[in-house]
Order: sequence, then C-alpha cells, then structure tokens
Amino acid sequence: EPLHTELSSDIATGTILGSYATSYTPNIQRAINVELAAYRINGVTLEPGQEFSFSQTILPRTPENGYVIAPVINAGAMTTGYGGGICQVSSTLYAAMIVAGLPATERHPHSLKVSYIPEGLDATISTPYKDLKFINIYDDFTFAKASSIFVIVSACN
Repeated sequence: EPLHTELSSDIATGTILGSYATSYTPNIQRAINVELAAYRINGVTLEPGQEFSFSQTILPRTPENGYVIAPVINAGAMTTGYGGGICQVSSTLYAAMIVAGLPATERHPHSLKVSYIPEGLDATISTPYKDLKFINIYDDFTFAKASSIFVIVSACN
C-alpha cells in the first residue's frame, strides 16, 4: 500500500519528473470531490517497483468518505453520482505521469469528451471496473504532490 507522507511546499529535495495542471470551478458540489481526491493522493510515496491504484488511494466514493453527488459520465451519458469530478484529478495525474515517463498499467478514457483536459489525456475511474494504475519504474522512491489544480510527480534523492 502506498505510504502517505507530509511534503513541504519546497520540493527541491527531489527531482521533478513531471507535472500537469488543470482548472475547475470552485464553490460547486463537484469541487468538493476534486479537492478531496487531490488531498488523498497528495503525499503518496511509492517504493521502486510498487504499484499505485488511484481508486484504492482515494477510497470508495461514498458519503461516509466525504464525497458528494455531482455530475458524472455513465455509459456515454451525463448523469449524477457520488464522487463526480474525481476523474479530473485522475486525468491530471495521468498527464503528469506521461510527462514523467511513468507508463500506466491500467487506464481508461471517458466515453464522452471532457472539457478540462485534451483528448487522450483523460483517465476515467469506475470502481471496481476502471482504475488508473502505474508502477514506479524508477530506482528511487517517487511521490505525488497534489492540489486541486496540479499534480507533480517527483523522485526522492
């Protein structure tokens, strides 16, 4: 299981492998889910060879875990469901992974085009069927530093 650590705002202790930023509208229900998912991946540290699972890291999208109802894509149609918006975080992470050279071991595109990231960089999550996963292929620990608008993947020295 990935290790969560507190990271300082100064990431000069590691080498930035990749980063990506997206924007969203604050103060709407969807923003709660975006911020919660980013909070849950922030500080995740992976040992060399260790696998990361987005779905496991952000926990099930239930009210008990803090998620709220917001728009989601289901089978090619817009609807609502708990955790709507978390795919913006998984997509931002996926784009940072591409920049960092971390290949996905599992990734699925949305069934509809999304507005927050270019086509081909999106990563939908639908537990237990669709997840975003990758293995730390580097010889050093890697960690993710995330906010609701950016993800940075770094290697620890």
